[in-house]
Amino acid sequence: MIFDLEYASARVRVLRSKLLKPETKTETQTAKSKEELITHLEDTTYESMFASTDLEEIEANLNNALIQNLIKVTGFLPKRYSDDFKRYLIRFDLQNLKLIIRGLSANIPITQIQKDLTAYGAIYNISDTLKDLNTLENSLEDTLWYQAYKEGLTNYKKTQKISDLEHALDKRYMAELEKISTEPIRNFVKTYKQMIDQKTISRLGKDCAEPYLFNKDNNENTSQKTLEARARQQLMSDPFGIGLYIEFMFRKEMETKLIKSVLRSVWK
Repeated sequence: MIFDLEYASARVRVLRSKLLKPETKTETQTAKSKEELITHLEDTTYESMFASTDLEEIEANLNNALIQNLIKVTGFLPKRYSDDFKRYLIRFDLQNLKLIIRGLSANIPITQIQKDLTAYGAIYNISDTLKDLNTLENSLEDTLWYQAYKEGLTNYKKTQKISDLEHALDKRYMAELEKISTEPIRNFVKTYKQMIDQKTISRLGKDCAEPYLFNKDNNENTSQKTLEARARQQLMSDPFGIGLYIEFMFRKEMETKLIKSVLRSVWK
């Protein structure tokens, strides 16, 4: 059993070694042109994704690479961690659902929204006949999100604030994370809530964000970068535990988001 844990951990650490170095991430983040971006990502696992000059194709390559890594990790994950890892991965469903909500509320056709979805989870395969937020509720009836979405939609209809709808879904995801009983994950969840709060404050402003905060009494003013570093450290506190697998996917996802964000700003 110990050998199985050591073997699986070693496999994850090999994948971790292929993540971007801190200096490469900094260079990527400050790229001013597509030529600079491509140069900074030479000799990394992302280099081959820029063989195309089509923005949508490159983004699809990035999404596919993320899911391929997820499949690899899941493939050698010890069975004892399977349910807990799946609870963490619900975040891909949540992100896809939020993209659909924001798109439909802006009257973007669902077929266009689907191009931005990450190819993992139940929400990715949602019907391409969706017209609005009401029909989305019907499509979620047999999913984890139905009751939370129903509650959030009721609030949204009163206020016309997408934040009211998304916050109900965030709470549902947090409830799933808190079912993971190991101590490193419990500490990570606390930090993750702070990260969500920081993003909410940045987007809405401190006064408007208060109803949507998870830690209303927390006055700590910590940067997003510091919180991410803290989250990674908490997950890695057990060298053979479930945190190792979550930490890798957390970093891979953040890395992919960074590249996609820079990509959209420089690819003209």
